[in-house]
Amino acid sequence: RGLYLPVWTFDLSGTVPWNGVAYRNKQPVKIHGEHVVLRNDIPWPACREFHAPLLDALPGYPLDQVQPYQPAHLAGWSARIYDIPMADAALEARRLAVQQIRSIILDETDISEGLGYSTASLHVDSFKLVLLPAWISEYRDREGLNPVLINGSNGQITAGRSSGSLAGWFKKILKG
Repeated sequence: RGLYLPVWTFDLSGTVPWNGVAYRNKQPVKIHGEHVVLRNDIPWPACREFHAPLLDALPGYPLDQVQPYQPAHLAGWSARIYDIPMADAALEARRLAVQQIRSIILDETDISEGLGYSTASLHVDSFKLVLLPAWISEYRDREGLNPVLINGSNGQITAGRSSGSLAGWFKKILKG
């Protein structure tokens, strides 16, 4: 069945000062710096139903191309309403951003131990609630009923525990 699923998106900005220890000529050297953060459209599912497959499918949605709400877009389609508060989703989006920032700092520096950083100045600048198109199905395995989400923007299939092999199976069925 085709439907729109709600997703919160967040824009974050700020600076993250960092410090750590790098080794130069086999000697420990304290280093420090600052990472500037300007992140747009960090997504987090806004509904508990289909949360796991939607979370896995989010990278495949072109969030920079989301259109403003128009009632005509919903004609003939169901839409779920959000049941995850914006404040809860903002904390999760911030947590994801911090994980990515930590990885970037480690990738861009030669810190080998003792990475420390502060996210105190990292803040949410804005947020939106968007509706993303999807088709939902399900399959049963030994562990029970599992949702399958087909991205309404690009046809990418996300199917929980066994998305790789199941996605191939679904693609064969859809191609006839």
